[in-house]
Amino acid sequence: MRTVIIGGGSAGISAATHLRRNDEKAEIIVIERTGEFAISTCGLPYLLSGRIKNADDLTGASAEQMKRVFNIDIRLNTEVLTIEPELKQLVLTGGETLTYDKLIIAAGGLQLRPDIAGILSDNIFTLNSLYSAQKISDYFYGLEAKHILFLGGGYIGLRAAEALLKNKAKVTVIDKAAHILSEFDNDFATLVKQKLEAKGLRILTGTTVKEFLPETANLSTGSKIRYDMAVIATGSKSEVKLPIMANIDIGETGGIIVNEKMETSIADIFACGDNIELKDLISGLPTRPDSAPPVVRSAKTAADNICGISTQMNTVLRNQIVKLFDYVIGICGCNEDELQHSGIAYRRLYLTMDNSENYLESAQKMFMKLLFGTDGLILGLQIMGKDGVDTRLNAVAALMMQNGTVRQMENMPVAYFPEFAKATDAINVLGSM
Repeated sequence: MRTVIIGGGSAGISAATHLRRNDEKAEIIVIERTGEFAISTCGLPYLLSGRIKNADDLTGASAEQMKRVFNIDIRLNTEVLTIEPELKQLVLTGGETLTYDKLIIAAGGLQLRPDIAGILSDNIFTLNSLYSAQKISDYFYGLEAKHILFLGGGYIGLRAAEALLKNKAKVTVIDKAAHILSEFDNDFATLVKQKLEAKGLRILTGTTVKEFLPETANLSTGSKIRYDMAVIATGSKSEVKLPIMANIDIGETGGIIVNEKMETSIADIFACGDNIELKDLISGLPTRPDSAPPVVRSAKTAADNICGISTQMNTVLRNQIVKLFDYVIGICGCNEDELQHSGIAYRRLYLTMDNSENYLESAQKMFMKLLFGTDGLILGLQIMGKDGVDTRLNAVAALMMQNGTVRQMENMPVAYFPEFAKATDAINVLGSM
């Protein structure tokens, strides 16, 4: 059986290697339109900061190694032009056709430059690949750029902005939304913004760039801002050209509609990665996987079902974390906007508490926001602190996967040691409140 996978990102490569684990004899072909595959894009800001010295550290095995070790055929710099489901074949660049028994669409999101005058200038970059990161690094360090402008206040944009700020640049982040970090509530994101600005990062929200001039940018507020280089980090959208041409159903988020087996509306065509549409576990709203764990899980689900192994993925629970400067910020579950949109009644609680026994000098404050239903069901948690955020976030997320309640938070057993927790941990206190 021949399985063809469109896309050589984390979803595509995870699907390919999982297929091989399931079936030693399967013919597996991965089509990647660029010259890069299996790139850890989350590590790109580390490359900009110099924390990672060698770009090769962000790559997996080479195409030759994938062929030799796994017998997986990786075809780089090859683009799929059309999908012909009735013939079970693809048309590739140059007019070549390739037949398949099973097809997996794992193409990642498409990053587009906003329609802004002057945005194609040589000193304006996108950040979505090793090649783009290297171009930014070469320009920044080679020309000793001092004034940097970032468009987009999401995870990648803020982390990249931090990387250049730490290398003595003056950095401004502009976001058209009312607040940065769109997954968080406005009150919590405002607190994060204050902490980041105290580190020297300038952040302008509710603002857009109207025009890029050679040395200044005209803003929607009527003011101008100086820049030597700009980086577009406004996120990506699901690429739906191929699915639409193949009459594959697309959901309201722009993602490909799949069932619990990752099957699309067309027989023998599967999809996985951040271009699919699933249901949020808490709100029931359509959503797209937006972090590596659910992306990889969707790829494994598709691979299992192709091989006749019944595996299901019905929903996705948001569980995200990011480190900015010395602060760790995390969220699991829904924010208030999502709960209101889904019509779920909820209550909110705030708590500021040390992450360990406060008689220790190492104790650090954690800021927490809990959203829960009128029946006590845990709906969402947002945390910011310098230590211990990840363990508490994962513990509550695990509870949420089991329809956990605040009563269970109150009684949750916490591994106690003075440097790691209080005898009655912040999670217990939140539950009891």
